[in-house]
Amino acid sequence: MDEKVVELTKDEVDKLQQQHFREVASALEAMHREVAETSDRRRRQARDRRAAKAKEALFSKGDFVLAANVIEYPNKLAIKWQGPKRIVNCVSDWIFEVQDLLEPFTIKTHHASRLRFYAEQHRDVTEDLLQHALHTQGGHLVEAFEGIRLNSVTNKWEVQVKWLGLDKFENTWEPYTSL
Repeated sequence: MDEKVVELTKDEVDKLQQQHFREVASALEAMHREVAETSDRRRRQARDRRAAKAKEALFSKGDFVLAANVIEYPNKLAIKWQGPKRIVNCVSDWIFEVQDLLEPFTIKTHHASRLRFYAEQHRDVTEDLLQHALHTQGGHLVEAFEGIRLNSVTNKWEVQVKWLGLDKFENTWEPYTSL
């Protein structure tokens, strides 16, 4: 061990400390960027896997369904199933216009993930879930853009999206580049 002791002035020590702090900050920033990119990549892969397994909704015009509405509580969201209702129009493979069977016969737009088949047998009401459409990346249509922000972690712009057929409580922040 032939280490030499070097004498430094206070200014030289301060400069070395500042340089070390800059290097540590740079390394920390690079690490955070790598973690954010890894997280985004894994999220995309999971969405792609779910999308590959998704099956087209089996609803068609004239079907009787129960429709879910989101209820906001102070600390969570809950779903309340209402119906029966009738599908009056298919906007896309995943989006349906549903009409109430009672006056005033209002028509609302719902995503397939918020619908269940309805069956009434021998006047006993039973719910039969034949197929529940998966909540996937595909199948959602944008109704409106609600806001924009810069993500401080990824340093990328994001847009708040209101999805067609879903309630405002279910709005999401999506990367600007994916829209």
